[in-house]
Amino acid sequence: MERKAKEGKLQELLASAREEYTSRRYTDAVKRLHAAAEIDPAHPEVQKLLHEATTRQEEERRRILIDQMVGEIQESIYREDYERALNQINRALEKLPTEASLLRLKSETEKKNRDFQARQIVQTTLQQAQKVFAEAPLDAIALIDHALEQVPGDENLVQFKSMLEFQLRQIKKEELQAQYLKRAHSAIDSGDFDEAIRTLESGLIECGETQELTSLLDFVRQEQQTHLRQRQTSAVREEAQTLMRNGQYEAAVQKLEPAVAATNDAGLKAILDEARRTLREAAQRVESVTARTRALAETDLRGALQLLDSQPQEIQALSQIAALRQELARKIEVESAIQNAVARSDEALAKNDLHGGMDALESVRRAYGESPVLMQAIAAYESKRRPAANALFATAIEGARKALLRNEATAALEELRRPANALEFADAQVQADWKRLVEEATKAAGVKSRTGTDSLPIIVQAKPRTGLYVAIGLVAAAVIAGVLFLVLRPGAPAQPPTYMQLNGTPWATISRVIDPTGKSVPLPAGDQSTPMRLDGLEPGSYKVVFQGPDNSQQTQNCVLSAEQHLCTVTFTQPDIQQLIGGQQ
Repeated sequence: MERKAKEGKLQELLASAREEYTSRRYTDAVKRLHAAAEIDPAHPEVQKLLHEATTRQEEERRRILIDQMVGEIQESIYREDYERALNQINRALEKLPTEASLLRLKSETEKKNRDFQARQIVQTTLQQAQKVFAEAPLDAIALIDHALEQVPGDENLVQFKSMLEFQLRQIKKEELQAQYLKRAHSAIDSGDFDEAIRTLESGLIECGETQELTSLLDFVRQEQQTHLRQRQTSAVREEAQTLMRNGQYEAAVQKLEPAVAATNDAGLKAILDEARRTLREAAQRVESVTARTRALAETDLRGALQLLDSQPQEIQALSQIAALRQELARKIEVESAIQNAVARSDEALAKNDLHGGMDALESVRRAYGESPVLMQAIAAYESKRRPAANALFATAIEGARKALLRNEATAALEELRRPANALEFADAQVQADWKRLVEEATKAAGVKSRTGTDSLPIIVQAKPRTGLYVAIGLVAAAVIAGVLFLVLRPGAPAQPPTYMQLNGTPWATISRVIDPTGKSVPLPAGDQSTPMRLDGLEPGSYKVVFQGPDNSQQTQNCVLSAEQHLCTVTFTQPDIQQLIGGQQ
């Protein structure tokens, strides 16, 4: 019975302990479990529950203690008394060194303490910097920099420093702008508007666009334009008055019109009206002078020019009269050139230089172009040149016939050679007679016929070797000079077509002529022996293929220009005795 009573008591205590444990009344649960352990110390459930209850009791006491300490610490933190809070945490950790919540709270409190100290540094620094900036802006920025060393990257410090630096730049800019404005005003006072504009433009670059600088710059530019117009107006007025004093009213009007249109200056307009009035008054006289001068120029160019020169200065200064005078002067110049050319052509004709006479007239054509007077002079020269050429060939033909009658074929060829260069100027019948006699004299002299052509030879009298070399050297020098002239002269204008005179020594036949573009130049039909003249050729370098008495060929590079017409070649001189004996 006693055993059953103890067992019942044990179960009653155990049930009550379980209820207290479940209700988290761990102290009461421990009391009942101790009572149960006295009944049965070895009861496993009692021992297990006692251990758990004891552990939970200890944890509960610890939690209460921690909550109590944390409450006191939070109160210190709330008052921002971080030093006291940290001291409290450290004391608590001495009792509970492994308590995670205390360790976490310590870390958080230390961070809050650092943040609090940083805020204190920032607030104090901002207040100090604000006080000293007005007197010492650089010292204020130095305070901010020192604080940033303690609190790196603080947003308030960085923003405040930027604001102070901006204000400092503005102060410096205002000081610099004041200097530019002062210098610009000094330049304006001295009338140096260019210097004032340069100063203000530099100020705009350095200080940026400000109302003070831009408004003053606009004012200076307006003043500059005003002074410039005044100077220009004054200069135009003085120049126009000078022109009018010299009688150059037309030039004065041309000077005044654009100035009046640009400035609408009343003084200039009055001078312009005066110049126009004077021009209108002179118009009738100009018309009369022009009519009388042109009428006189029909018969007496120099007299017409003298008439213009006798007019008053204001009449001569007019553009119509100046143009008429220039026209008369050119006509006189051309007339004089034609007269000189006619004289030179007559002189050349008297010397039987039939080419030189035409060259003199052609030089006038090249210099001044075509004119009726020049065409008449050329026609007159040609009408005199043909009889002169006929007379030369008549003399040569007569001498050749007499030589042939004496059986002196070589002498006959020599007679026929002398006028050969002028063959193109003789009548067709005279040319035919001359060529026939050349053929007869050649046959009589025993010259072998040249194969492949029916051209007639021109015998040139054999000369000593020294003279031949000199002639070749002169021709070569002329060719080289012509090439250098064409190549080296800068920007030469296009030259008019000219002619080429082809000659061979002792004689030659023209096989081919190649122009500067590589094309063949058409040769005259029929007789292609030298001398030959090709007209209408462009100046430049030509290649001419000559065929000599022995049927050998030579190619000559000949430069053709307005001054250079001759292209010659020299073949081996035939031996006169062999020629007479029929061996050549």
